[in-house]
Amino acid sequence: MDATTALLPPSCNTGVEQGATTLTPRPDWAHGSCPIETYGGQMSERWSVERIAMTLRDYFPGSTGHEGRSRHFGRVLQHREYSVSWEGFGDTKDKVHIQVRGEGWADLPEAEGLELLRYLTVAHRFTASRFDLACDVPGITASDVEDRVTARAYRSRAREIVLTRTLKGAKPGGTVRFGSGASDRLLRAYDARGPLRIEVELKRGMASAAVAEVLRVRAFAPVWGSNVRAVVEFPDWAEWGEVTSC
Repeated sequence: MDATTALLPPSCNTGVEQGATTLTPRPDWAHGSCPIETYGGQMSERWSVERIAMTLRDYFPGSTGHEGRSRHFGRVLQHREYSVSWEGFGDTKDKVHIQVRGEGWADLPEAEGLELLRYLTVAHRFTASRFDLACDVPGITASDVEDRVTARAYRSRAREIVLTRTLKGAKPGGTVRFGSGASDRLLRAYDARGPLRIEVELKRGMASAAVAEVLRVRAFAPVWGSNVRAVVEFPDWAEWGEVTSC
C-alpha cells in the first residue's frame, strides 16, 4: 500500500438526508454518448442536440446555462446539473455527449432519476462510459475502514489500495481507495466532507452494464451494493455487511 493525495469528488446531497433513517444510494455521476439522429433524411447533429437538451430541460426546469467551447468539443451547453457536448474531435467525433453531475442527481427523487436514465437510454440510445453510484453512511468513518485494511481484515480483488489522511480546517478526514484511476471499477470511502461516503466509479463496459441492471431492477441500491461487494468485503465487520447488503 502506498500513500498519495486523492482528489475528492464534488460534494452534494447523495445518500442520507438530515434526519433520515434509511440509506439511499443514488448516482453521483453519469457520462456517455448518443448517436446522431436523422432529420429530414439526413444525419443532423444539431437536431440531436436540441432533442437531448429538451429532455434534460424537462427534468431540470429551473436550470440556466450557457453555450461555450471546450478542449475536446467544438461546442458545449453547460449547466450546473448537466452538460451536452458536440462537434468533438478524435474518439468524441460524430456523437452527442451527455454528462449529468452529482448536483443534478441530488435534485431528483429516485423515481425521476430512474425515469431520466430510462428515457435517455430508450429515446436517445444513450450508452454510458462512466457511471458512479454513491451512498452516505453515518456511524462509520474512513478511519474504521483504514484500521481494517491495515489489519488485513478484508477480501478484495483490487491490485492497488491507497490510504490518504487529510485535514480540512479543524476536521480530520480520510480516503481509502480500492483500485486505480485506470480500473473499470473503483471504490472510494471518504469522510472529509461529512458522513462516510462509499462511492463506486464504473467505467466502460462496467458502466453500461450497471445502467442496464439499474433499469432492469428499477432501483439504484442493489446495483450499488453488488458493486461495492465485488470490490471489497470485510467478513468480520457486521456494520459494513449490513450497509452493503441492499
